Amino acid sequence: MTRILVLIFSSLLLFSVNSPAKAEDLSALDIFDAMIHYESDQLTTTPSTRDYHCSILETTVRTTVEAREITEKDLYFMAPTFQLQLVHDEPAFYFDDDLLIVLLESIDLQKLRDEVVNDIPCYVIKSIPKDPAFAIYNRTYYVAMDDFRHVRTIAEHANRDYDNLNTVIDYTYDTFEEFTLLSKTVSETSDENNNVLATVTTEYSNYEFGLGLTVDFFAGYLQDSSPNLPLN
Repeated sequence: MTRILVLIFSSLLLFSVNSPAKAEDLSALDIFDAMIHYESDQLTTTPSTRDYHCSILETTVRTTVEAREITEKDLYFMAPTFQLQLVHDEPAFYFDDDLLIVLLESIDLQKLRDEVVNDIPCYVIKSIPKDPAFAIYNRTYYVAMDDFRHVRTIAEHANRDYDNLNTVIDYTYDTFEEFTLLSKTVSETSDENNNVLATVTTEYSNYEFGLGLTVDFFAGYLQDSSPNLPLN
């Protein structure tokens, strides 16, 4: 794995991971960086492209009120990390390297003990907000050792109704034109008593590659909006 990621903290710092790297030499930042750029790394293999579009079908079931909601979205991705989701042509969330820098400035990353999740050996890293007031909003990421794809996220968080929530997100991948990309995620949110409050099943399909997307394409949607960062 070869990567150079530029991060801005109080000054400009340069990080790189050289190939080959021993597993024990990888830091939490190395693993997080590789996970975030997994899709970009996929696209730059042979055959290579820079972007794609896919359709998303998101089904939410809110257990406590027996409500079911289905949302259709469009996802646009461009290497290295431009990602935009649209609902009825309106931004739902947006992510790029600038937001990655902001995120990394606000969290501490820890490398935990390796685990096996769904029969997949994983690195385990945890992000904890630097601001103690937001310490509950932490995430644990399970990252496949073989290619750094995202296997599971466990997010601890809260909302106006619940002080202690736990969301587990599992990721499934499939082959689309020789690329291994997301085909499905299943998210389950529970309260502190392990009561399931909501499940979200997200299916990714109809991948199209090589659309010729540019930074201007993303900027055009973001001029008058402030999409939220994704939970995962």
